[in-house]
Amino acid sequence: MKKIFSFGIVALVVLTVFQACEKDLPTNLEFSPYNFESLDEDGGTWKPVLLDSATVIGIPAPEDVSSAAYQAELADLKAASSNLTSEQEKAVAHWAGDGLVRWNEVARELAAKYNLPPPPKPDGTYGAPDPTNPSSIPNFPFAHPPYACRMFAYWSIAQFDALIAAWHYKYEYNRPAAYKTDASISTYLPQNDLPGYPADGAVVAAVSKRILSAMFPLEKAYIEELATEHLNSLQWAVSAQRATSYGATPSVVVSLASFSPVQGRMA
Repeated sequence: MKKIFSFGIVALVVLTVFQACEKDLPTNLEFSPYNFESLDEDGGTWKPVLLDSATVIGIPAPEDVSSAAYQAELADLKAASSNLTSEQEKAVAHWAGDGLVRWNEVARELAAKYNLPPPPKPDGTYGAPDPTNPSSIPNFPFAHPPYACRMFAYWSIAQFDALIAAWHYKYEYNRPAAYKTDASISTYLPQNDLPGYPADGAVVAAVSKRILSAMFPLEKAYIEELATEHLNSLQWAVSAQRATSYGATPSVVVSLASFSPVQGRMA
């Protein structure tokens, strides 16, 4: 046992030194798309944290799969997902497996980047970050552990409530994903019987954008870029309806992700 323990310590030290010598430490988990053990068909009946129920936010009924509007969407989807560039293929591989994991990585990255104590002023005193002027020195926020914990709590609660609402309407309208209605459509993702409307991927992207932009206001452009790439990857993966036609997803996001990071509470 003592030898095994000693070997483990040595191996850990060697691994740490090796990683420390890398120019960029890996921060993204590598994994292939996978199916969940269950689709949680009853997810729309779960109790939200902030909403009174999943039906507080209304989502209009989608177009029928036999309608001209839906067929036009399918045509646009096929066009958007044909002849992808290598960068678009990388985006699909990055986001399509599990958007929640990727946004969690983004949140951790930002929390680490802003976990910097304010430097002293020339007179030896210390200033405080100003949420009303985040670009002033020192920059807002100082993502110390309590701030980071609050950020993760806001983000997790908003995702949870938004996805409960999405699941409710998925099974109320029960519109199948595009590859279920058109056999000529293939998908990068594992296929399952989860209804495609509204899109859970779009909900995750929009809620993450709203929460993280509020908590890290100087990173809005960066977060906007990631959210756009995530939404586009849903089209490029042709795993569901167009990201731009996910019904009232934006209203779900606005209602669930509206809060005041300055006051430290949900609005």
